[in-house]
Amino acid sequence: MLVDTFANRLQKALNLRNMKQAELVEKTKIDKSLISNYLSGNYKAKQDNLTILAEVLDVSETWLMGYDVPLNGKIESSNMTELDQILFSKAKNLSDEEKKSIISVIDVIHKDIDKELDK
Repeated sequence: MLVDTFANRLQKALNLRNMKQAELVEKTKIDKSLISNYLSGNYKAKQDNLTILAEVLDVSETWLMGYDVPLNGKIESSNMTELDQILFSKAKNLSDEEKKSIISVIDVIHKDIDKELDK
């Protein structure tokens, strides 16, 4: 699920890495005006530039695109309960359609819980 824009994530990544736009241009060899357009939200990076930006900024491409995923693409298993780890390990082998079905079930459960709390 998209939770942020590419422009916002690019700016956040620059801030996290304490990097200026000029340094990003130098390290990626992407034209300065194109980086400016990315940051202003005029354009989104195509796959080749997205890959370069993610590598230089040490973030996952998916996170940079604005999706609700971990920043570096890695899930810290030390922060996961045993049950979380079991759910994750079983879910990673599911098809995208099966994952969507599971998410729908979880959403229904959350709605039911919210209804009970509102009573």
